[in-house]
Amino acid sequence: MNKRYTIGVIIGNANSPHTRTFMRGVYDAAKKMNVNVIFFLGVHMANYYHEYFGNDMERRHDFQHNVVYDYANLADVDGLIIAYGSLGIFLEDKNKKKFLKRFEGIPFVLLEDRDENRIGGSVISDNYNGMFQIVEHLITVHGCREFLFLSGPKDNTDSEERLSAFRDALEKYNIPFDEDHLAEGDFSQCCNKQIRTLLDKYPHADAFVCANDVMAETVYRECAARNIIVGKDIAVTGYDDWNMAESMTPPLTTVLQNELDMGYICVRRIISLCNGEEPSDYVVPAKVKIRASCGCTMMSAYDFPKMGDYNHKIPDGYFTEVADYLSKKLMVSNSSQDKRELFKEHLTKLLDLNRDIYEAPDTYQIDKKELMACINEMMTGECGEYISGAILLEGISAYIEHLSSLDKYKDRADVLLELLGIISKCIQASLLKKHDEEEARYEQDTMFIPLISRDMLSNMHDEKAFFEAPMKILKVLHAKSAYLYILDEPRKHCYGDKWDCPKEMKLVSYFEGEKSVTYEPKNRPVIKKGSGMISYFEDGRERILTGFNLFQGMEQYGFFLVEIEPSDMLLMHLVSMQISGSLSFFNMYRHQMQMQTQLESLVEEVNEKNKILGFISKYDGMTGVLNRRGFLEKTMEYIHKDANGRGILLIADLDHLKEINDCFGHVAGDFAIQSAARILLAAFGEDVLIARIGGDEFAALLPYESDLSGDIYINSLRKACADFNRKSKKEFYVELSAGYTIFNCGKDVDFKVIFSDSDKMLYEAKKIRRLSVKKML
Repeated sequence: MNKRYTIGVIIGNANSPHTRTFMRGVYDAAKKMNVNVIFFLGVHMANYYHEYFGNDMERRHDFQHNVVYDYANLADVDGLIIAYGSLGIFLEDKNKKKFLKRFEGIPFVLLEDRDENRIGGSVISDNYNGMFQIVEHLITVHGCREFLFLSGPKDNTDSEERLSAFRDALEKYNIPFDEDHLAEGDFSQCCNKQIRTLLDKYPHADAFVCANDVMAETVYRECAARNIIVGKDIAVTGYDDWNMAESMTPPLTTVLQNELDMGYICVRRIISLCNGEEPSDYVVPAKVKIRASCGCTMMSAYDFPKMGDYNHKIPDGYFTEVADYLSKKLMVSNSSQDKRELFKEHLTKLLDLNRDIYEAPDTYQIDKKELMACINEMMTGECGEYISGAILLEGISAYIEHLSSLDKYKDRADVLLELLGIISKCIQASLLKKHDEEEARYEQDTMFIPLISRDMLSNMHDEKAFFEAPMKILKVLHAKSAYLYILDEPRKHCYGDKWDCPKEMKLVSYFEGEKSVTYEPKNRPVIKKGSGMISYFEDGRERILTGFNLFQGMEQYGFFLVEIEPSDMLLMHLVSMQISGSLSFFNMYRHQMQMQTQLESLVEEVNEKNKILGFISKYDGMTGVLNRRGFLEKTMEYIHKDANGRGILLIADLDHLKEINDCFGHVAGDFAIQSAARILLAAFGEDVLIARIGGDEFAALLPYESDLSGDIYINSLRKACADFNRKSKKEFYVELSAGYTIFNCGKDVDFKVIFSDSDKMLYEAKKIRRLSVKKML
């Protein structure tokens, strides 16, 4: 294959064991076939909320998780695997055609559903035959006649086909079925209410058939609570053969729907579509797995391969033959072929360690160290997740019982029993070691996860550090790489509203191995159709990534992409929630800062306007000196501030303003008023309070220095007038008459009296003013 394809996998209810096993199959296939994979993960929790918190929590947030599927359009995937059978349960709009139209133009393969329009391919279990065979087994082998049936949800292909097979099997054997014996589940463990109702109504039912294993496990728990023994008092069956089915007590009779193989098949089929091949449907054969939950015996000592006669030497291939038998019985059914072969090798080695039981019984000694090493390798290595310790011990016990049944080994029962005891202890020790390691890692991971929000929130004032913070923690949480994409602005998405996928997002930060990058806002790469997520990956290796949409409440923030093992998927869901919560606070903080900046700007603007208004209200617009109000405020402040001080109030009047207006015009009159203010400033200085308190009236508050200081100020004013008129080229004089009063400061001073006294002196001064302002040419 010349091009490395990028395959998107759209999944619903990623917290179910069935889905996680399918993801593992896709993961393993992608590694072998050298393709990139992006899982678009819907983590649906409505059924759990409903089970534990009641109806008011039923739809909480599931519609928000469904947003994640649209981001496949921004990833530029070459093809899609759409697990519609599981995700369709949680879509608000059950119109499959409408859902698929979102990805128009992208080749796709449907999982757990059929493509009636023959646009893409499909991969689906042989639901009908699998369920028909298991019900037929219950009827013909165990004589069951009163059945209870727990179906999956309506409008789900798997659920409908399994229910149809159940009905047809009963009809074939003329067994009537009352619809009241039927309840609808949702393929999750949250179906206690339905199970309790059926068992309450029909306590003597002899078979409880479930449409999947997860619901069957819930039936086990309800039966245990009622002291009903599964496999004895009632037969219980499931469908899927999930990885816990064989280790349930008793092991669950079910139908193998190999999700690992289905993952492989889906990857192969979508690659063929990308290469231009025609779409096709693939029905995965269903195989009934008979175990103890229906009343059958799982393994018998008499079923082992016969050893035959030999002369003190084991026949060639015998251990391999026994290991092959045991691996088929013991290993999880949905394990891949290479894992089965590896497990068979481990079993062969374990059997070979005890060869001397056969060939040198007199000198045989149990090598505990070698046994422990072999079992450790088997239980904690690559095969560990596909083998149950309890099932392995059951198989070994059956094998040793088989040896004990042989005439030639009956005299070695003590040795064989000792061997079984040692193997049992080795398995228990290995399981404890594995459990301790998993618990230690889980404890460490859960200690690190809160650091994400802590470090992000502590850096809200620094946007670059804020988006860099989660990348540091993700490296510790076993991620190989991670990418954080953010919308320019959060998008509100309420329940029932139409969601339109954003046309673009921006990459804000990422890490790949040891390299970590956080972009400044203006330099962030834009992610949109045609330049999708994959285009920014730097090295040439394949990636298998899991994506989560980021949201809090009713607001969507963006998309989080991380490269992890499938086993860490739910851990990363918690990480995405931490990032989402931090983004919520960051956006509130950012909006608060924007509002604060706007408020500061408004306050500054108001202050500036107040300054202007203050100037306008206290200063004279024509002359620029204080007006009457401004002068009175500052004068009263001066008088009241120092009770022991003294001052001089000078009142001046522009001479003959009416004559200037009449003879030379009002423009000249305005000039004269403005010039009068300048003359006062020239006479007394800039630091003195000077005001225009009327049309042609002015006032000045002057410092008191001696009894004669008032006359000194009058003389200064006369000199300033003379200097001005000497330089002026106007045809008229600008002169002022003035009077003053010296006063003592204090709170009891009556300013009106001071003003009146100054005005009297001004009146006397006017008597000696020039008779006309006209200059004699």
